[in-house]
Amino acid sequence: MKIFRHALIWFFFLLGWLLVLSAVPTLSEMAREERYQSYMDKTYDIYRHDFLSEVEREQEYHGVKINTYYINESEETEVTPSNYHVKRADVVVEINGEAVTTIEGTDVYPDLLEMEAFRKTVQYYLVENLETGKEELAIAIETTKQNPRDSGIQITGMTFDEDSSFRVFLIDEDGNISKEDFTLATKNKLQTQLIRDLTYSWHGYTSDLPYMMPNPLLPIQLVGGGLMIILSGIILIYPVLKRKIPSSRN
Repeated sequence: MKIFRHALIWFFFLLGWLLVLSAVPTLSEMAREERYQSYMDKTYDIYRHDFLSEVEREQEYHGVKINTYYINESEETEVTPSNYHVKRADVVVEINGEAVTTIEGTDVYPDLLEMEAFRKTVQYYLVENLETGKEELAIAIETTKQNPRDSGIQITGMTFDEDSSFRVFLIDEDGNISKEDFTLATKNKLQTQLIRDLTYSWHGYTSDLPYMMPNPLLPIQLVGGGLMIILSGIILIYPVLKRKIPSSRN
């Protein structure tokens, strides 16, 4: 009976360590992403107006003219799963009068003003590098058509973030223009920040864990495992300490 009790205590001691160690990969991923986000916050100031209806579609930045508009608007008004009224249209992004990107048949919000009509397709940002002091205008675009609809059974017409493609144009203070095409799998550190208002959920650079629903098992792994280690450890060590402590005699 004593051997069984001793084995049971060791079992809970080892189980506690297994629970704690199983949480280490999750905590490590979250720590890496937090370090990345801290670095980005210190390196860049990324500004987007809080009210997209006040951001004009036509802009001029250091002599470079940009414009976003839509053509071939459908007659039918449809409703998204988020209860927004949308129409299908071809969204066009122009730079200096040249159409540089066209997304055919994607959703637009005709009842909303200015850039809010393209709220999930095109975004304008001012990006300042705090280390160099240089600024750029960024045009972030989801180039994958999105027409999410609730069929009553499932959501149709939606391309998941992992399968979507993105494009970013960067215009610097000298009027130089660069184009970057990427996906979630190939995005760089800055691109990660610029597409967060275009995707269905936030994505990190090293891990999505900090932006997901908290894992309900994580507190159980840490607290439960920790308690098992402490209590089992005390029970295992106490007899040894008791033998080493001499009893006092009168």
